[in-house]
Amino acid sequence: VNAEDALKRPRNIIANPNCTTIQMVVALKAIEDISHIKRVHVSTYQAASGAGASAMAELQEQHRQLVNNENPTISKFAYQLAYNLIPQVDVFTENGYTKEEMKMFNETRKIMHS
Repeated sequence: VNAEDALKRPRNIIANPNCTTIQMVVALKAIEDISHIKRVHVSTYQAASGAGASAMAELQEQHRQLVNNENPTISKFAYQLAYNLIPQVDVFTENGYTKEEMKMFNETRKIMHS
């Protein structure tokens, strides 16, 4: 996406962006080379594993409980995770976006030089 930036690193360190960001900017760069991008609407689906071992244990336990017709135990997440999508990753910031959304926004602008 921005290979020229690799030559400008004072300490020869190249930081990788968030995994959702890099996938998106690879596609956006090809579009931006043809026509200016004004806005992007993004939906991502994050794995429970991103929240750690305790989240995976809760997901597995909720699955077990549900297939055994038991009420699922909810502790790590605000809602039942098993067989659901939770439409929020991370906490909301003062501007109304989540920290995860702002990370993706800021990293994209930095990578795309916009």
